[in-house]
Order: sequence, then C-alpha cells, then structure tokens
Amino acid sequence: VNLAFDAETVRIAQFWKGRFLDAHGTWFDRFTPPAKPLGNDEIELPSGGVLAVSSSGEAPPYQFGGYRIDPRGVPTFLYKFAGCEVQDRFEPAEAQGFRRYLTVASSTDEVKKLWLRAIVGKELKPISSTEYQNELGLRVSIESGSAGRSLIKTIGGQSTCFIPVEASLGTEIVVRYQW
Repeated sequence: VNLAFDAETVRIAQFWKGRFLDAHGTWFDRFTPPAKPLGNDEIELPSGGVLAVSSSGEAPPYQFGGYRIDPRGVPTFLYKFAGCEVQDRFEPAEAQGFRRYLTVASSTDEVKKLWLRAIVGKELKPISSTEYQNELGLRVSIESGSAGRSLIKTIGGQSTCFIPVEASLGTEIVVRYQW
C-alpha cells in the first residue's frame, strides 16, 4: 500500500496498492506534471486537511513542518494547526490498508476543541458506530479517540463524517483505512 502526501496543502492526497511510482520525470525534467502511481486501486482523497475547528469544516491554514522517517522507513508528517502541534503517522495495516496515528497536542494548557474529518464522500454508509464507507469503497474505522460520537454533515454536495477531538497535551486518534 502507498500514499501520496501533499506538503503544499498539508494533506494525504491519494492511496493506492501495488507498485509505487516512477519519479524520474519529477527529478530530472523541468515543468513536468506530478508522478502518477504505477499500482492499482487508486483512491483520490478530498481537498482540505484532516482537522477542522468546527463541524462546518472551517479550518485555519496548516503550517507544514517537515517529516521524519523511523528506522523501518515509516514517515511521520509534522505540522501546526489552530495552535496545536500535529504528528501524523501512517503504517501499513492488515488487509492491505493503513493505520493512521494522529497525535494532536495543544501548544498551551488550554484544551482545544477540534473536529476530525474522518471520511468524505457523495454517499456515506455507516457500517457501525465507529466505521463508515463511501461510494469509492474506502472504509474508515475509528479505533481510538472519540469513536461513536460522530456527526454526518453535508457541505457542498459532499457528506463528511466529523469526530470531535479534544486536543490537550497529546491526544492520539487511531484511524484504519481499507479499500
């Protein structure tokens, strides 16, 4: 399983399975379009970040802070959002998917109330109180955090599942993606 992170907009842009990509053109040619995945089962993710300050999707700008790679080659993306430091780690999970570890820490003693944009789609089907699937076949399960307190809202023709997050010294949310 693979993913593409868009550092300009600070979001996961795409998932896919199989071969990675051929980045030769982006490294050695000028003015080339972004590299395309060589695998299959591509899932394009919606624009916008994973966190919002309200359940209407409002979000101040994200500030990308780079990334780090652990000894196994697993990346953790670092960014700031709404007065919080965010660490966003993806690991391959069973059944060819990803497990996302999102750690949100308020930069002050104040608890920040945020909303996790768990999944977006034209149609969202609840599988359980902690699991949803969209029309593309992307299934999202909230494994920790505020699971079960979701709110589905339709904004601009798209349905979004919002999960409340209380960011304090190191709130961790674990989300599983399968497709």
